Amino acid sequence: MRATIEAKALEVLFTCGIPLSNTLETNPISLRTIFARYPHLILRFTDLSPTTDGAYVRNERAHAIYINRKRPYVRRRFSLAHEFGHYILGHPSSTSTFGSRNHWTEVQANQFAAFLLMPRELVKLLNRRMCSIAEIALWFRVSELAMAIRMDELGLRAFETRLVRFRYQRLRQSLPARKGGEKWLQERIIRDLRSLDFETRARVIRAFLPLQGKECAKD
Repeated sequence: MRATIEAKALEVLFTCGIPLSNTLETNPISLRTIFARYPHLILRFTDLSPTTDGAYVRNERAHAIYINRKRPYVRRRFSLAHEFGHYILGHPSSTSTFGSRNHWTEVQANQFAAFLLMPRELVKLLNRRMCSIAEIALWFRVSELAMAIRMDELGLRAFETRLVRFRYQRLRQSLPARKGGEKWLQERIIRDLRSLDFETRARVIRAFLPLQGKECAKD
């Protein structure tokens, strides 16, 4: 099913004339361009409940997407692609809330959003050109966590993706961390650090220092 969803996302990009060549200097994936090809699809940025990222509503007369306008830009962008995935995949009406995306339609919509915003070939290209996941995420205009998850799926930068996930778990406050998950990540990172050469280890530690500074400030 993942392959089918990826094929549908690539079909959307192709139909909308969005190039995925290896000579690109800027991100070509414009949701404005994509939605211009679907004028019958109603799109609204509005105030939603604090826990709601977006919603997809369909009935006999119309299809509509509502996005929480108070979310950060990268969150709104991913949520828009997510709700658009519900439409493309023919899902029923749904509401996407932060931290509760385990239903199969939500999983599929997340996959579609990742395939649409971070196509496989572009991710591999940027992985060769850029130094960090943060830099790649900025180019794709997605969150660092979303970029780390996508690269992990593609088997790229295994250590760095674990580091990003660990930092995310340490920083998030709105949801409790999964029991044992943070400890496992921490132990894995320490083990991986020991296997690195001195120069690489020093670079990784320097990248991690800003997080420690934030924690000290809280204390």
